[in-house]
Amino acid sequence: MLVSESLLHHGTFTLDRYVFPDFGKLNGAGWGGIYQREMIDGHVYYYLPPGSSILSLPWVASVERVRYFSSERRRHIQSAR
Repeated sequence: MLVSESLLHHGTFTLDRYVFPDFGKLNGAGWGGIYQREMIDGHVYYYLPPGSSILSLPWVASVERVRYFSSERRRHIQSAR
């Protein structure tokens, strides 16, 4: 989902904007012992093909929209009290 959010908000496959607790522990094909990320030319990418991230874009966008509207509604209700 992190790649989907990066595509949705920033238009890129890189995960540079996100902070990972084991940043800097580069070890070959994986990164920090976790196979899902890799560093290429100073950028962090998801290691596996991006198909599932692309296909989940509509779902991620709709969940974020619902979450936004529900938080806005809560603010409106709280300010009306």
